[in-house]
Amino acid sequence: MCVFALGPVCWALSTSLKPENLIFSQPPQWIPREISLSHYQGVVRNQNMVRYYVNSFLTAVWSTGVGLVIGIFGAYGFSRFRFPGNRSMMVSIMLTRMLPRVSLIVPFFITLQKLKLYNTRPGLIMVFLVITLPLSICRIVSPV
Repeated sequence: MCVFALGPVCWALSTSLKPENLIFSQPPQWIPREISLSHYQGVVRNQNMVRYYVNSFLTAVWSTGVGLVIGIFGAYGFSRFRFPGNRSMMVSIMLTRMLPRVSLIVPFFITLQKLKLYNTRPGLIMVFLVITLPLSICRIVSPV
């Protein structure tokens, strides 16, 4: 199973180290005879790629940080206080995790457009929060 899972990763790494003319050579080579770092240099020199990495990093940090804070407070409320509908609310939060993500694409799109957050970093962070927050709350309350 490990070979099956790591095979594509090893192939991608091997291909990234090959010169351009050896990528599609027949028969394919797992270990390249010549090692080239030109692909990595192209990525580092491309200003758009640097911006993409920074955007991904900032989005991940913000959505993780905000998700942890909200998740901790929500989980604390569910674990320490008993109130009417506590159990049914917890079940409904878990049921939101069962929705296929594809079914949420149109509502996300409409909501982000109406809030004027479409194609912005705060909009993307909000989508990540909506997707991961139910799991954060329920995981903290009842670890499996």
